[in-house]
Amino acid sequence: MIIKSKSIKDRNHGIRRTVEYLFREDKHATLLHTRFLPYDVNIDIIVSIMEKVESGRIRRRKDSVVLFHDIISFHKNDSHKLESDEVLRKIARKYSLLRDQSITLCVLHREQEHIHIHVLATGCGLDGRSARVSKQEFQKKKLELERFQQLELRLVHSRVNHEKKR
Repeated sequence: MIIKSKSIKDRNHGIRRTVEYLFREDKHATLLHTRFLPYDVNIDIIVSIMEKVESGRIRRRKDSVVLFHDIISFHKNDSHKLESDEVLRKIARKYSLLRDQSITLCVLHREQEHIHIHVLATGCGLDGRSARVSKQEFQKKKLELERFQQLELRLVHSRVNHEKKR
């Protein structure tokens, strides 16, 4: 399993562009989970809510992260265990909880040979404080998700500390 996190800092169009990308038709997108968002939302409502949370940020900086775009990508040898959307929803729910007070949106993409989940998390929580996590904290969250996957879902190939190809 690989979890990448990209920071979106564009205040003007960053949220809208990222949400629109997730729901492009060629991505075969499935909404898996939302946290602090209703399920029956459209792109405009999602963008509006996320922008409103950002406007309530306590400490503003020019280079603040308005949105985290995380991608959870699974090993292709675990794909047969990930065919059910309900199993993927469990993973999305668990990862959303690890994102603390951020509003999260989890969307499944199946357009490639490996299944992956896109997670959008607001750059600040509902309390207006930054949702930033250090590299060490992020590593702990990844390992916690890995433990959950191993114990609950029996995924054996989708591990965080994998060897990099040379």
